[in-house]
Amino acid sequence: MSCEKKKAELDYNENGFPIITNSFKLDFIKEFLNDTSLAKYKRYSEPYVFMVNDDNKIYTITENSKIQNLTKTDYISLKLKIQDISFIYEQLSEDLKNENLIAHGLRSLNWDKLVDYHFENTNLGIEYFVSQDSIAKVEESLKDNGILYLSTPIFNKTLDLAFMDIEGSVTGETIIFKKIEDRWSVKEITNEWIR
Repeated sequence: MSCEKKKAELDYNENGFPIITNSFKLDFIKEFLNDTSLAKYKRYSEPYVFMVNDDNKIYTITENSKIQNLTKTDYISLKLKIQDISFIYEQLSEDLKNENLIAHGLRSLNWDKLVDYHFENTNLGIEYFVSQDSIAKVEESLKDNGILYLSTPIFNKTLDLAFMDIEGSVTGETIIFKKIEDRWSVKEITNEWIR
């Protein structure tokens, strides 16, 4: 993957650190989706993408034979070698939404425009804004093309490391990407899980 946005096109804050915009994050996701074989998602040629931003997620590491549980912020800080936690918080405060993906030309769905789930007394009610046949076609398309659930990518200050959680239909992983000569590659898969 290569980065379409160069450092010169970014804005910088008063401390000289890059301001990571949603557009920059979306360009990174677009590049990842151009070659999903970088991770373990070779079968996903044109997947639908959904954002999953779980800021309360706990990451487990083993260090010196001791198990530690880290918050998402502490884990990113460790893996991307960022000591300034506020730099991570700034990026996490701008979580990407599915609407951002759609507006940026990525394949996603805004379920809120298709279906409304609500409670009527104690019963779950479902209100369809489109026909149920249309919903079935959408579900079939999702099944055929695959779905990837992504966390908002987080970058280090020099923009040569990136963090992202990626989950397919049954497996997921946390990936650290490294930029070498304007190309992103997988540096490390730090966590793997099965749903």
